[in-house]
Amino acid sequence: MSRFQVLIGYPQICILCLWELTQRDSAAEVVLALFFLISMTVALFWASLKVFRIAKRSVSMHKNPAYILYSDPSALNKWGFLYVQFRATAYYFIMPMLGYILVKSLFIAFAQNSGKTQAIALLVIEAGFLIGVSILRPWMDKKTNAFNISIAAINFLNVVFLLVFTAIFNQPVRSSMSQFPCSILTKYLGHCYWRDGCHLLHL
Repeated sequence: MSRFQVLIGYPQICILCLWELTQRDSAAEVVLALFFLISMTVALFWASLKVFRIAKRSVSMHKNPAYILYSDPSALNKWGFLYVQFRATAYYFIMPMLGYILVKSLFIAFAQNSGKTQAIALLVIEAGFLIGVSILRPWMDKKTNAFNISIAAINFLNVVFLLVFTAIFNQPVRSSMSQFPCSILTKYLGHCYWRDGCHLLHL
């Protein structure tokens, strides 16, 4: 498995391995889940810390974090997958990204029995992430920043829909004549959520 595949697969590994800890299908699967989760988490956070140390050394020697990170072929080939998507001064942003993925996965996996708790926690997480990326704009150029901020905004909107679907606002959710949502607000948001999902599937 390459370094890029580890980074790309980390969100799925986090959610599925943590979810397996709640299901406990077998002892072997729990052991495998713990092994993959711990090994990938430790490897990625250790590599991120290595990037942080290299950048600090570059700042102390050359007054610029990008000097060693981008001019040293060894550092670029070995650790570049963690920071090349960010601008030089935001090399550290991989660590908040990994933390965001891990914390979000914890609530998705362990808060299944309480929809309201899960929705509120995800709302706070997504709002914080959206505000953070909108202020810092850590990616390399304007187009990439706009694209990733749009993704964060859509994730935040999805969590708002999820919050409404948990009936936290005490809107009527089901009627005696139908098993479908009967509240106008819930119906409308459900339609928007379904339509946007279908549109994304056709892209």
